[in-house]
Amino acid sequence: TERIKPAFKLPLENPCRVVTKAPNVKRERILTKYEAKKLKLSFGQRSDLDGWEICKLALKSVLSMKDLRGLELGQEIDLDRAKTGVSVNLPLPVLVKLNWKNWRKRWEAARKQAGLSDVQFRDLRKTGINWLKGRHDLKLISEYAGHADIKTTERSYTINQAAYLEPLARDMDR
Repeated sequence: TERIKPAFKLPLENPCRVVTKAPNVKRERILTKYEAKKLKLSFGQRSDLDGWEICKLALKSVLSMKDLRGLELGQEIDLDRAKTGVSVNLPLPVLVKLNWKNWRKRWEAARKQAGLSDVQFRDLRKTGINWLKGRHDLKLISEYAGHADIKTTERSYTINQAAYLEPLARDMDR
């Protein structure tokens, strides 16, 4: 007693041809030194020094969370990036055991307490790379970050922080 529904008619033209691809939005959020201090203070006030150690290592090593989770106590950082497979060997020893238990809740609570609700953990990697910019060669920074191409570092990770001052500079020039 089952009824088979008749097949539906396909449109004459492909409806997907008029669909446009959503634009990629480049995330440009990096922390200032002051905001990093607020985040450190927030973890301290919550008695979560392990949480700050994770953030500090993310800033220093410019590794992603997936790569940081694979690190072990007492070893220098020598791994293949989880995303790209590019080998990364950094002379940074892991001095404390990274405690990832309930990390998401701890991170959310600390950043909320610090008033940094728009900051994401991945912003720490971009922040670390930007703090190196201007003090070191971009090729060296690219290699440190594990990028296969320097253009990735230029295009996606380095942000001109003084861009908001350009209108002021033009006004002063007049």
